[in-house]
Amino acid sequence: MRGAPPRIDLGPTHLYVVEAGGQRLVVDAGPDYDGAWQQLEAALQTCGLTPGDIALVLLTHAHLDHSGLAARWQRAGVPVAAGRGDAPLLCDPHPAWFRDRLDATLREHGMPDDRRGRLLRGFGRYAFDQEGGRKLELRVSPVVPAVLLDEGPVPGIPGVEAYVVPGHTPGSLVFRMPGSGWCFTGDHVLEGVNPTPGIQFDPGGVHERLRSLPRYVRSLARTRGLPEQRFFPAHGDATRPLGGAVDRLLQQIERRAGRVRRRLRERAMSAWEITYALYPHSAGRHAWLLVAETLGLLDLLEEAGSVAPVKDADGVLRYRVGIGRTGQHNA
Repeated sequence: MRGAPPRIDLGPTHLYVVEAGGQRLVVDAGPDYDGAWQQLEAALQTCGLTPGDIALVLLTHAHLDHSGLAARWQRAGVPVAAGRGDAPLLCDPHPAWFRDRLDATLREHGMPDDRRGRLLRGFGRYAFDQEGGRKLELRVSPVVPAVLLDEGPVPGIPGVEAYVVPGHTPGSLVFRMPGSGWCFTGDHVLEGVNPTPGIQFDPGGVHERLRSLPRYVRSLARTRGLPEQRFFPAHGDATRPLGGAVDRLLQQIERRAGRVRRRLRERAMSAWEITYALYPHSAGRHAWLLVAETLGLLDLLEEAGSVAPVKDADGVLRYRVGIGRTGQHNA
């Protein structure tokens, strides 16, 4: 099939309108901000549609720039389908335990008290920078998806398959349309941006921190083998086949892991110390994303046997170069 599906841009996120099995679907619900639903209705109208014409909304993952309008869609009578692994994030975006668990994790990995305090004061407020310096404030609304998806055909929608790719979130999905050669990757595969997983925790038990970047790398390796090479990301444009975009991401992760390991040859360092050494001018403004990336890279190196963490007397984990299969990432 030639061409491309209609695309709706809401804030920073692309939504796609597709037809399968005689039904119209929308990939991702879109972010929720002042006027977002009205913009969505107007964009659908240019396609000759209303929300009531949509049979199902397919969520690629639970982040609020993709799922913010999910509850609004369901109030309009349109069911939302999401990956089973993301259901806890959608049902309870701000669990009571999360803030304390995040604070303890950042402290354990060396982030100073003042930096943690600034970061945590902004917890629960989300905004995206727009042109002209304006900020787009995003709202968070819990939602119970009408349909929970595992890997395989989407129930009731012939020609669409869910492909489970944990990493960016625990329940991230790619939606495949084998008949057209298309796939919709959400944030799993982007062009020009490395969609590093954030700091994530298991919602059950003791809320153990998930090793999200190794899971993401394994999912990328699986995605590399998909036959659908025309992909549609949730941000930016795709300028190359899916396999080439995946290769670029894997190579970039490999290079960044190498930079971290070279730093650790100099001395043992915490995740925060590594982050600040690599990004001294950005570590303040982008501390959350940069520390999350560093932790993920350390997880990769630790799994490969290249580094090992040791807790110092101050309770901070510092990583040392270990004896292992250097140069390999067994993710």
